[in-house]
Amino acid sequence: MILKNNESVPRIVLGLQARMILFFGIMFAVTLLIINGVRIYGLPLLSIEGEYSQRQAEIFSHLNLITDLKEANLENWLEERMNNVEILSNSRMLRHTLFAIYSSNLEKLLEQHVADPTVSAIPSSLQQSLMYKTLSDDLLFFKSAYAAYDSIQLVDIKTGIVIVSTEWLEIGKILPHHLFEEIKTNVEQGHKIGVKHSKKISRNVPLDLFIAHYVYSLESEERLAILVINIKHQALTHILRADQVFGQSGEAFLLTKDFELLSATHKVNAPQVAENVPLLGKLSEQLQARIAQEQPAVLLGQDQYQQAVLAVYRPVPTGTGWGLVVKADEAEFFAPLRQSMLNAFAIGTILSIFLGLGGTFLLARALSRPLESLTQTIEHVQNGDLHARAHVTTRDEVGLLASMFNTMLAQLQQSRAELEQLVEARTAELRTANFSLEMTLDEMKDLNDDLAKEVNERKKAEATIRHKQREQELIFDAAPAFIWHKDTNNNILWMNRSAAELIGVNADQSAPYSLYELLNQAAADIAYQEDCEVITTRQPKLGITKRLYDKHQKLVWMQADKVPFIDEKGELTGVIVLATDITPRIQAEIALRENEKRFRTIIDTAVDGIIMIDTKGIIHLGNPSLVKMFGYDHIEELLNKNISILMPTPYSEQHDLYIENYLETGQRGIIGMGREIVGKRRDGSIFPIYLAVNELELEHRRMFTGIISDITELKRTQQDLQRSKRELERQNHAYSRFVPREFLSFLGKESIVDVELGDQVQKDMTIMFSDIRDFTALSESMTPEDNFRFINAYLSKMEPAIVQHQGFIDKYIGDAIMALFPHTADDAVKAAIGMLNNLHLYNAERQPKGYLPIEIGIGIHTGSLMLGTIGGRTRMDGTVISDAVNLASRVEALTKMYGASLLITEHTFNELNELDNYDIRIIDKVRVKGKSEPVIVFEILNGCSPEIREAKRSILELFTTGFTDYQRRNFTEAEEKFNECLRLNPKDKASQIYLKRCQFWGRYGDDPNWNGITELETKEG
Repeated sequence: MILKNNESVPRIVLGLQARMILFFGIMFAVTLLIINGVRIYGLPLLSIEGEYSQRQAEIFSHLNLITDLKEANLENWLEERMNNVEILSNSRMLRHTLFAIYSSNLEKLLEQHVADPTVSAIPSSLQQSLMYKTLSDDLLFFKSAYAAYDSIQLVDIKTGIVIVSTEWLEIGKILPHHLFEEIKTNVEQGHKIGVKHSKKISRNVPLDLFIAHYVYSLESEERLAILVINIKHQALTHILRADQVFGQSGEAFLLTKDFELLSATHKVNAPQVAENVPLLGKLSEQLQARIAQEQPAVLLGQDQYQQAVLAVYRPVPTGTGWGLVVKADEAEFFAPLRQSMLNAFAIGTILSIFLGLGGTFLLARALSRPLESLTQTIEHVQNGDLHARAHVTTRDEVGLLASMFNTMLAQLQQSRAELEQLVEARTAELRTANFSLEMTLDEMKDLNDDLAKEVNERKKAEATIRHKQREQELIFDAAPAFIWHKDTNNNILWMNRSAAELIGVNADQSAPYSLYELLNQAAADIAYQEDCEVITTRQPKLGITKRLYDKHQKLVWMQADKVPFIDEKGELTGVIVLATDITPRIQAEIALRENEKRFRTIIDTAVDGIIMIDTKGIIHLGNPSLVKMFGYDHIEELLNKNISILMPTPYSEQHDLYIENYLETGQRGIIGMGREIVGKRRDGSIFPIYLAVNELELEHRRMFTGIISDITELKRTQQDLQRSKRELERQNHAYSRFVPREFLSFLGKESIVDVELGDQVQKDMTIMFSDIRDFTALSESMTPEDNFRFINAYLSKMEPAIVQHQGFIDKYIGDAIMALFPHTADDAVKAAIGMLNNLHLYNAERQPKGYLPIEIGIGIHTGSLMLGTIGGRTRMDGTVISDAVNLASRVEALTKMYGASLLITEHTFNELNELDNYDIRIIDKVRVKGKSEPVIVFEILNGCSPEIREAKRSILELFTTGFTDYQRRNFTEAEEKFNECLRLNPKDKASQIYLKRCQFWGRYGDDPNWNGITELETKEG
């Protein structure tokens, strides 16, 4: 049906717009709501997790990691305390002194005091004795070395009376019965640590701890007393706070198997509050069940404030029966996720409205234009214009109708053109056939004349041959041909030597041979029929091609001429067969046909276009790919036409001139090579092509062949690649501010978009850690805005020194910097010295403004590490994983302990190439927390202020000698040298530490396990 009134199209479009607004709005709103619901909560039936479940799993994973760290810290802390108690209780001096005290009638005094409390258990005379004072001073000295100890007691094993104590008010007191029984039970059962229980204190108030060990007589295995070390519960709190707790709401608890609180990261030491609120609220019921079973657990519940919490419980595997709990508020981590869903729904609703309006407008526009175009085309066709076409590009029903209509017009137009061509072709064929018939008649007349002449000549020759047969036989034997004389019965009467050798018979044998004896039945019958034809017609049969097998069964091709043999009487008595070996020619012809077939197959199936032209530019050959590439239907449309029809201007005008110039001068421009040019299709459109041209000679004519490739897609791909490359460069520049280019380089990646989860590489590098000392106290005096301004200003002063010495910053950790140096250890040391020099200048700028100077510590270690990516599907980060990284961090923490600005390990020291440029002193041989192997630590003095550097240089040799004496257990000599160091440099903290150690080990140095290694209890030393 043809639309004649175009005004009906807008009405249809308006109706569709009204329906599409409602349809698109509802569809997009519902779709976006479902998508966001699945994204947040997932699809349980299909095992698809949402962001809610993923976030919950991520939080539990982090809580488990924190619990592992705190559990390891607690284990190490307990082991170190037990080692201290064993060393002290097994000290020969303590056992000797205690034995001497007991030998002075102490046991009797204690029994009297139990019977009569008015009798002093420890008389003042005993307390004033030298051996008692020595024992008391030893306990006080041991207590001063460990801040976690509240008091140290020696308790009589029979009466429970405190014999010696670091708290003088406890001396002579009898321990409460329940406490004394707990201590004895604890020692008997071999527990590492005990808990002081008290019924007067709330279950939620942290309990104090004790460690007990028997003290034996020096002379025998008799138990004299119990060594009791009382420990403040704040020591456990310090251990729990050693590693960060998850989020602002994160907390950690240490509980006994009776659900009593041992320690917590928050303050719960107010009984009036703790008694009214059960610890952890409803979550306590789940915890009690897990503690009783001593099984780890992941818990969900409510705390004492009715807040939803996530918690991880882990039994401490030390035989204590304790449990470690780490919890975090659920609301802190899931509030952003809920807000994200509300925002996504609001945005989706707004987008639905706009997309509905836009979709309706575009649909109306898409419907009206094709209908109008189709109507106009039909009118043109009705007026007789068959060249009209409907320009509709849509793929709906209208587009299909327009396409079918255009196809119908094209077929009609093509049918008319083909009919005209068919009439012209039939006319030309008739003219050609008449001409060929006339030529054939003339040739037959000439052939008859030639045959008559040849017959006469052969009759004359036969007479001569009969007289000179022997002479001819000799000649025939020498001739390079096969000759047979056959009778009329298909028998061979004579043959020359070449023919005899071919068949494999004796040429001198006179007896006739039947052809059936020499050839197979079929071949002999064919030969006999040919002979009969010659005999019957008395006419020669020339140019017969035959294939035979010689005596070696090798295929031989022959071309034979058969002529009748007439004797002297003029009677026809047989046939003479003259054959030549044409096997090489036949094989060459077969090979030529195969080559032509292969060549044609290659030409026809080639993806690229192939063309051949002569020196005038006329096309002589083309393959189907060429025809299709330029938009033609058949190769006949291009043959015998100038190649310029395939070129747009100006190439079409210049082509013939170029060929003429080449033929005259021999100057090559494109021949023998290739270049990019532009081709023109049949419809006039142009497109980029790549043309390679070569010259050849064919049948003594110079021809040119070309291979044409359509590079439209290649050009489009190159343009897309250039755009992508520019965009990638822009992104790389932006990403490089967050991910160092060096990090990508080590992973073998050109761009951040090439990085995938799990990419990793192992390298030997030098790691640097730096940190601001007492930054927490410094930051508390500033606002959050001032904090960020200060940190950015500080980091901007430190970064140039790292970059200048070929290092790169892996990450900023608050005020701390972690940097990597992939080339040499000298780069890291020079960068650290540069950072300290920049810090001195920065402090000089801050001082006039009234700001306090900043102090930093820098630790450097060299070793193997793994660079790579970690994370999940939606979030990943580049990081460095290695014991070397952890050791560098621990070494940085030691700078505060030893009063140094820059410390390096022995591994870095061994890698330095410019030792003469640094002032270096050995600091210590330590085993940091979490490491089994000790490491030697050195101090670099170059980064210190001039006064401090000069002061430390003045005692460098003396300090080194003292350190050597200390390692050799020469504590007296070492103490003298460190006293001298402090006289010359009273502020040298390292000398102060070694002086105390010499004094301590001077008294307890008989421990056979002492090896000069300093055991560091915490990450901070």
